[in-house]
Amino acid sequence: MQEAQDDATLPKEAIYLHCVSAYPCPLEEAGLGAIEPHEGYSDHTRCVHTGGWAVASGADYLEVHYRLDATSPACPDYPVALSPAQLGQYVLLARTAFQARGSGEKQIQESERINMKHRVIT
Repeated sequence: MQEAQDDATLPKEAIYLHCVSAYPCPLEEAGLGAIEPHEGYSDHTRCVHTGGWAVASGADYLEVHYRLDATSPACPDYPVALSPAQLGQYVLLARTAFQARGSGEKQIQESERINMKHRVIT
């Protein structure tokens, strides 16, 4: 629920975590397009894919709620908390997205060097 002018109150070394504070946050309101490169995302969607999508959108940091199997449904975080199995999948998808994101610079990739002899420049 922070607005742009509120950023001035943050310390310079703060890590900004984009977040929608609804519990749970509907996917269509997650606003992943607002993530700036090297910021983070605080996830309340309870969707195992959202962390990977946030990383693909530029997030370098993720925060997500998880629960143990014995966690009571009465816990306030329960509606957005991932089970242990879901958390494992969430982390795997986020790490895979980070690998796929690459450096952010367009360059010839090692796997395509063999095709350089077929390159056409007009």
